[in-house]
Amino acid sequence: MLSFSLRRFSFIQKKFYFFNFYDIIYGCFIFIRHKFYSEVIFLKSKILILFSILTFTIFAQSKIINNNLKEYVHKNSKSKVNAEKIYNGILKSSKEHKVDPKLIASVIKVESNFNPNSKSSKGAIGLMQLMPKTAKALNSNPKNIESNISAGTEYLAWCLKHNDNISLALASYNAGYGNVRKHKGIPPFKETQNFVKKVLNIYNNSFEA
Repeated sequence: MLSFSLRRFSFIQKKFYFFNFYDIIYGCFIFIRHKFYSEVIFLKSKILILFSILTFTIFAQSKIINNNLKEYVHKNSKSKVNAEKIYNGILKSSKEHKVDPKLIASVIKVESNFNPNSKSSKGAIGLMQLMPKTAKALNSNPKNIESNISAGTEYLAWCLKHNDNISLALASYNAGYGNVRKHKGIPPFKETQNFVKKVLNIYNNSFEA
């Protein structure tokens, strides 16, 4: 009888140890899982906060640049009505053709000094000084502010795509892509060289945030 009781006690003790060991393992698993999930949640929160800060910073920076751009356009335009049309046209064309609005404004400043009625001795028309053939090829009305900016920006986007840098793109815009390829760089034309320098100077120094 005593022997039976001892065997039973021994079995219960082993069973107790088994469950005790299992509980410890399970408890460790729960702890590790909880810690892992906590760290994941913490990391996600951290990433979300950093993303929010970055988004806000980019938005604020963009807002400042756009305000500077608007101020620059209004300052250089003789007509307030035209200034607003030009500013809106620049932003719209910038989004449509993926060209920096500051670069568009810089080209307009050098090409026509923000005068929609500007016409060169060579026959270039409007804000971005489109040649009649170029305007026709791009289905543009060069005398219309928005249409002129849109076509000019489309051509500028093409120049940027087919050249290695902004300087060569501007040279192509002014002298033609063929001349840039022919001279393997900015052509030795005084007009083109001055155009590139003036545009880059305005682009790099007139819209600081």
